[in-house]
Amino acid sequence: MTYFIDSLNSKKAYTIVFLIYVIPGLPKDIVSYAAGVSEMKCKPFLILSLIGRIPGMAGSLLIGSLYMKQHYIGMGIIAVLAVVAFIICIIFRKRISKYLDKFYEKIVD
Repeated sequence: MTYFIDSLNSKKAYTIVFLIYVIPGLPKDIVSYAAGVSEMKCKPFLILSLIGRIPGMAGSLLIGSLYMKQHYIGMGIIAVLAVVAFIICIIFRKRISKYLDKFYEKIVD
């Protein structure tokens, strides 16, 4: 828990929160607890976690729905799109980080 609190007190805390919430399958509960005891402000946390949660949940729900209907090709397409999005995020991580920093400045006020 101390590790998460220290991470959430750093300059890149909002980027960390957004990325943890956007990736499906990662444990989000401990990040929420750590954010509550860190110096992170409530409004930016709520906005970024909500924005990050939507694509992750939508992807998980879509894959589950496709699995139940036995549309394995659709599941494969979603998985490939997720991997491509992940690679794009790795390649453009500095630009994305700058954008999130600018976005943070807007929502903090």
